[in-house]
This record gives sequence, structure tokens and C-alpha cells, in this order.
Amino acid sequence: MPERLARAAEVASRAALATRLGELARLPERPRRRAFARLVAVRALRAWCSSLGGPRWRAAELFAAAWKDGAIARPPVVAAELPRFCGRSVRTWHRINDVFGPVPLAGAYRPRRFDVAADPRVLRVAEAMVLCKPRITPARLHAALRNNFGTAAPSKSACARWLAAWRAANAAALKRQITDTARATGAARGARR
Repeated sequence: MPERLARAAEVASRAALATRLGELARLPERPRRRAFARLVAVRALRAWCSSLGGPRWRAAELFAAAWKDGAIARPPVVAAELPRFCGRSVRTWHRINDVFGPVPLAGAYRPRRFDVAADPRVLRVAEAMVLCKPRITPARLHAALRNNFGTAAPSKSACARWLAAWRAANAAALKRQITDTARATGAARGARR
């Protein structure tokens, strides 16, 4: 009975791998090559770790050095796509492959949970914050959105991306806003003296 369970688990594992590799085949050319090269590196790391023993982080560092030196056999296509990397990268690829499969190895490791422009309410509040405080940092914008929207707020990195794009698109208006604010602040300071 345990043999049948082990065999069934192996068959299910192979079926899941075939499905994931099928998803990999649907990617565009460049991301597919990148994901394939990283997947080859992850599988080579597994074999390397099992033969070497010891802590995985140390094995990953040694593996990355051996890969860079060409001591690890790999197809020429993979060698051209992935000439070198650090141990931390290959450990990240290993973890991402285990959790999400090989497709995220093509680039973005996980889907973006939320974008500032996705919800009109969040977008209005974010734009109002930037107009009121033109020099606001992404961390402060994120904190303000988190206070207003709780867990539905975008991440700090999403706030940073949106803020950079918004500032680039509205540079002239933002400059006028900063100049007007500086003049108003200067006039108010002059009146208090």
C-alpha cells in the first residue's frame, strides 16, 4: 500500500510539473529563456546540495562560484543566458520555484497585489496627498493610505512606482504647486515678523 501511495504521489508530481512547464512554454521568447535558465540553475543547485551536504546557504554560495567558473555542466543556451549570479539569487529562485512554480522565474516573482490607480478612491486620496504635500515620500504616502484604507492599501513599492510615474507625468503642475506654496509660506512668514 505505501508503494502505491508513493507511486501515485510521484505521478501527480510529474503531472503538476508538466502543467507548469506547459505554462512556461506560453511565455514570450526572452522571458521563457530567462525562466528556463533559472530553472536549470535551481535543479542543478538541488543536485549540488544533496551531494555536498551542509547548510543550504553555504552550498548556494559555493554553487554560484562554481557556476561562474564553469565547473557545473549546463547547456550553452543556459550558459549564455545566465553567465553568473550570487548565492542569494539562486536561493530566491529555489524558493519561488517551490512556491509559485517556474513561470515567475521569468521576471516578476509574484503578481502585484494592488496598484494605486486600480481603485478610484485610493487614487483620489493619493493625488490629494501629493498636491497638499508635494514633497511627500513613498513611505509617508503608504502610511497615509494604510491609515485610510487598512489592508486594502497598496504596498510601499506600489506607492513608490505610482509616485514616480505621477511626478513625471505632472512635473510642470507640481513645480507650480511647490512655487506657489513657497511664495505663500514666505508671505506668511513676512507678515508675522
